Amino acid sequence: MARNTRSELKCPIFGASNNINETVLPTYEDMNTYFNYVEHELKPIATNPQQTATETSQIVAKKIQEIWSRASIPTVQQCSIIKRITNYRLKIRNLLKPYKQRSGVASYKKQLNDFRTQSKVLFDVAACKCLDLNNCSCDKVSKVPAAERPFLEDQRTQRRMVIGAIDITMSKKLQDREKRNLLQIQKQLNENVVHLPKNRSRQKRIATETLTHESISSAEASTVQQKSLASYNVLQLPVLARTLDRFGISD
Repeated sequence: MARNTRSELKCPIFGASNNINETVLPTYEDMNTYFNYVEHELKPIATNPQQTATETSQIVAKKIQEIWSRASIPTVQQCSIIKRITNYRLKIRNLLKPYKQRSGVASYKKQLNDFRTQSKVLFDVAACKCLDLNNCSCDKVSKVPAAERPFLEDQRTQRRMVIGAIDITMSKKLQDREKRNLLQIQKQLNENVVHLPKNRSRQKRIATETLTHESISSAEASTVQQKSLASYNVLQLPVLARTLDRFGISD
């Protein structure tokens, strides 16, 4: 059977499906058109429509989380993003149920237009929900970095800024710094080793080895986290360069 084209699968509210723009934080409209895009790609190999919707939600949630991560802004858990996507899709289905019968009715057209307008706001999955980001009461892992607060505020309002490119130099500096920290931890552990009587030496050796392993594992985890963070440019760029990058102005 012939496969439908994207133009034949236009949503009555948002139009044709489309890939997502990764230089800005997605709106509800962006999320929905990307959902339709992914769903269209999966349909030829799908056997269960419900399974396709679930898989599509997972793919879309992961992509949205990746975009927010590139902007160095902490998000809610992926399962929470999936739930929000599912709830929003349900609203769309309910709104379109009478479409064939009411597509020409003025009041229904207005309802669709209002929904479309409301969907142009940010699909906000930030972990921090404080109205004043500079006086945030969230825990440390949920706080929006100071350098990213203007960008998040822009994406919630005027949406003029964009996510810039990766700062390779600063990324390497962060990696080197973590390596030095790891070596320093190992050095301190070695200096703290003491000689004990024979009947206690084995017990102390086991404790020391355990402490060494845990400290190194913790440091390595921190290194991975910093490497991941270092791949996002926004925190690391100087103020002027970051501002130019946000507004898409060439160097």
